[in-house]
Amino acid sequence: MSFIHLNIKSSWAGYSDVKFHLAPLAQQPRALLSEVEAHPWSTLGPNIGSDESLGKIRQWISSCQASHKSCGSIHGHHGSPGLEIGTFFPTRVIDVEEAEAGVIFLRERAEVTVQFGTDNEARLPTSTESSTMHKYPVYWTLSHRWGDADEMPRLLKDTESQLRKGVRLDKLPPINGMWPTFRDAALLVKRLGYRYIWIDSLCIFQDSDSEWQREASTMIDIYRHSYCNISAGFASYNPANNGLFRRRELCERHLYPAVVNIDAQLWWAWCIPNWNDQVETVPLNKRGWVVQERFLATRTIHFAGNQVFWECLEDINYESKPTSESLADLERNAENCTTMKDRKAVLMFHKLKETTTEPYPPPHDEERSKEIYESWTRIVEYYASCGLTKESDRLIAVSGMAKAFQEATGDTYMAGLWKGAFGRYLTWYSTAYNGGQVRRSEYAPTWSWASTTGGGVEFFDWVEGHYTSFFKLIGERIVPEPPNGDSFGLLLSAELDMECMICYLRLDTGWRRYDQGKTWVYHDEARSRCFFEGHSNTDIYYDLIDSQDKFEQANEVGDDFVCTFIPVWKQGNDTTLCLILERDVNNRYKRAGLLKWYQYNDEAKSPWDNWTRTKSLITLI
Repeated sequence: MSFIHLNIKSSWAGYSDVKFHLAPLAQQPRALLSEVEAHPWSTLGPNIGSDESLGKIRQWISSCQASHKSCGSIHGHHGSPGLEIGTFFPTRVIDVEEAEAGVIFLRERAEVTVQFGTDNEARLPTSTESSTMHKYPVYWTLSHRWGDADEMPRLLKDTESQLRKGVRLDKLPPINGMWPTFRDAALLVKRLGYRYIWIDSLCIFQDSDSEWQREASTMIDIYRHSYCNISAGFASYNPANNGLFRRRELCERHLYPAVVNIDAQLWWAWCIPNWNDQVETVPLNKRGWVVQERFLATRTIHFAGNQVFWECLEDINYESKPTSESLADLERNAENCTTMKDRKAVLMFHKLKETTTEPYPPPHDEERSKEIYESWTRIVEYYASCGLTKESDRLIAVSGMAKAFQEATGDTYMAGLWKGAFGRYLTWYSTAYNGGQVRRSEYAPTWSWASTTGGGVEFFDWVEGHYTSFFKLIGERIVPEPPNGDSFGLLLSAELDMECMICYLRLDTGWRRYDQGKTWVYHDEARSRCFFEGHSNTDIYYDLIDSQDKFEQANEVGDDFVCTFIPVWKQGNDTTLCLILERDVNNRYKRAGLLKWYQYNDEAKSPWDNWTRTKSLITLI
């Protein structure tokens, strides 16, 4: 399969470079030509948000509700589309009942319950639910990029009265103007037959820190109980001026195959929707808060530049997806040219919870344990690469996913790490080694990946084989920030007491990364009692860019490298991952980086395999 690039004139750089795929006309079935002559693009319409778009969305919702066991079991919703009932409801929502007339209202949960009323009792499920279980109408949610907060509609003490009485969509306070994404989201929910939508800036007081912290702790429930989440992906390029509904960046005709003449040879040419460009890499999905919004919601509708995409636990879809076999086969043949199959970076916690019967995977269930815990590393790697307006939100903005993970596993959460596989999670490394501008954040302990900002973090792959641990976690003191005291959120302090082997390393002058070099390991900081001398391959990954730069500079001029470290765990017989430490006071240490040791000798033994000294008790802060 061949492809070409065509530069389509556009006001948005993210969509100016469109990839068209080519296939020889003579090698395709003749039926394909008649199918294209039937004009399948006529079912799209030129605008995203048109009646044709709404029809597709209704089909996706209906199909998901009718046939997707995982999606339905998580929501706990009952009833036919438009008449569903849920068992959770946010503190406040936006009522879009009069959105077609251009007016929306702020409603309290109690107010909605009264409006819901006894008329709905006839269709309430009673056979499988407790009579004391609260029942609410379903609601939608919105994922959007804020931009400049002062230029965006917000719920404030001064705007509450206006929003409760009802405000026009073109006069949203405090800006007293239109915010296109809010307008279109309200209209979308109304036109699909629903009444309520939750929008963070309009449903949480933005001038109350205590309310914000309280509501932030409920994000897990708000998004996982949302009937459907709306992702304003394309609008995130310019949130003040663009909404969900607009003309397609690419003409709908170009989303289907066409015959083109190239050098006197006829080809099929068509543009297959690129999931990576249209969804994954838009500014919205590179924001830290949106990560959990996307992965906690079981259904999401992505409004992209060329069309609408559907994503749920069991399916992915898009407006131009072929319905005929010939067109579908043509697209499947070019599957390797797309990133559609990589749409999810993590396992769904919803499915984990359904299949996990133990508090968390027992030691003998190695494959299950590996599958569950690896899902968290993928979440962290994706999340850590995203940006946050306030770095103090680093742990708060992932707290919803952490709570979902805890429900699925029963494990103990420790400032972004999990006790059930603590050694593995402790040995993360930042992108400072590769030039990432990583700095230290004051809002997390140094031993947590959440203590880094300005770059990403990575974990080594968990491969098959025997693992040996060289430390013991004696105790942990995770103290949450008052007044809410949520250990998944902002922390006052987080300390670990560990029994471990404190070692002191020196590498030979002129040492180079990936080269086998002369190595000494000592019992004491003065480096007077050597217990290992030999050759090893030792990779150094400092957490922060400043430390990494100093290390690289010293390496270039041929200075000896020395550091304090503790071995953490060994994979197989030769590779050991260690933490590089910096002393704070007494026996208190900060993490400074990661050391990967690969031992070369006939016995494939590492120095600490034969450790005979008493282990030290340290506090890692």
